[in-house]
Amino acid sequence: MLKLALRNIGRNRRRTATTAAAVLLAVFVISLLTAYWNAMVDDMMANIKAYTTGEIRIRDARYTRYEDVMPIRFHIGDIGGKLDAILATEGVEDAYPLTSVYLSAYHDDELKTVAAKGVSLSSPYITGEKVSIIRGELPAEGERAILVTEKLLADFGLDVGDSLTLIGKTATGGSNASTYLIKGVILYNSAEMGGAMVIMPISEMSRLLRMDDGALEILVRTPENEIDETIGRLEEVLGDDSLEILSWHSTSFMYAVLPLYDIIFLIVEVLFFLIAATLIFNTIMMSTLERKREISTMIALGFPREYIRRLFMTEGTMISALGALAAFILTVATMTVLSFIPIDLTLFGADAVSGFGFSRYLYLDVDVSFVITTSVIAVLVALATSFLATGRIRDIEVADALREEE
Repeated sequence: MLKLALRNIGRNRRRTATTAAAVLLAVFVISLLTAYWNAMVDDMMANIKAYTTGEIRIRDARYTRYEDVMPIRFHIGDIGGKLDAILATEGVEDAYPLTSVYLSAYHDDELKTVAAKGVSLSSPYITGEKVSIIRGELPAEGERAILVTEKLLADFGLDVGDSLTLIGKTATGGSNASTYLIKGVILYNSAEMGGAMVIMPISEMSRLLRMDDGALEILVRTPENEIDETIGRLEEVLGDDSLEILSWHSTSFMYAVLPLYDIIFLIVEVLFFLIAATLIFNTIMMSTLERKREISTMIALGFPREYIRRLFMTEGTMISALGALAAFILTVATMTVLSFIPIDLTLFGADAVSGFGFSRYLYLDVDVSFVITTSVIAVLVALATSFLATGRIRDIEVADALREEE
């Protein structure tokens, strides 16, 4: 049967190529779309946890309640002591304070609102893999110096070595201002961190806003599968009912909508498989009609109809397997290239990646196991489709078919 199937496959190369191409396209597109989506989700979650929530976020519950008006008087005090206790807690990998506010920046009679973040110099805001100081250097603890983004420099026409005055509302209800030396320019891969922004040591932010060794939040890093247990331990260690200790699952809007996006992608994948299955069905159905005389001759010579049906199914499956093999090679090769060459998401528009936590540049991971799974599913779909398409073989009238003119 295999020899006969191979011979038939070679007889009509156009039909063979069409069927194989349908499988190749389905596997290639589905694998790349899924790899692209998974890379975006992983990147988004990493950025959100590094810069916004941690795996666990600790803050004063009253600040969350009135967050719209940024009541910085409800900050966490004694950051040093709390960090020591948190870092000593089982399951905690890292913890760092964060104060995110908006300040007024003044220079040369220009006054603009800028985002400002007070961070630990050892936090992912400074030491992360997707962060780089592209000019200048880090400010030292206690030094009245800041890091800024390229966008802020462009807005004010400044450069490294210049000074900028920052004005902010303090925790005591007043205002405070201080002039800072621009020590360096910082670049983040995250699209959320590309606007006009100031980064300063948490101690300097605390001094400017009169927080007395305080911060608005403490972000805690812990393994994903230990978040609930670690929250329980932190509640015991800190023993402060005024503190809100929440996982990133409940504080991140994007985590809540991920299941919806997964459903959308599943629908897209199913549609591509249906398109491929429809093409295979039509191709095999037309092959059955075109070869009616050949089928009738085989039946007349004593070949069972089920044997002939299995022959056609074997042909369809073998063609699909060839398409799946070609798709596997092409997909893995493409993924390998894209794992070294980043995709620039900003090509979709400057604001296309804003608001979601995505990075500007995205690298794909080579997921060979998923490509194999997709290829196998494509072959199984082709087998099922072939089974349906060859149903007409049972109904062929041998005498009528042999009398038909070619």
